[in-house]
Amino acid sequence: MIPLLVVFLLFVVDMGIAMYEYVSISNAVREGARYAAVNCDTGTCTVASVQGRAAGRAGGLAIPTSDVTATWSGPDRGDSVAVSISHPYNFLFFPGVTINVRACSEMRLEQQDNTTSLSGGGSC
Repeated sequence: MIPLLVVFLLFVVDMGIAMYEYVSISNAVREGARYAAVNCDTGTCTVASVQGRAAGRAGGLAIPTSDVTATWSGPDRGDSVAVSISHPYNFLFFPGVTINVRACSEMRLEQQDNTTSLSGGGSC
């Protein structure tokens, strides 16, 4: 009975760590979408700057910018910007088990977007 209890406790710890990653990633995409919605009116906003902002706000997790996507539905005020992160979580106590932690946030542009290099795309 003790081995089953230990395995269960280790699984609960792993799921807690995975939940921490999900909450951190959710906060990061919200920060990235907010940054894009507010700061992309000067013509200096790029996909890389939004990706860097989101990856940098991931609560201490090492999220590569390649895991972050940012898309705009259009350049007009009221159009949406969507930021998403899809990051694999490797279980700590169960090697070989991986789940994909994903979060997405969508916000409306607050001002006319004067940036011409932004990618079009969908929403969350």
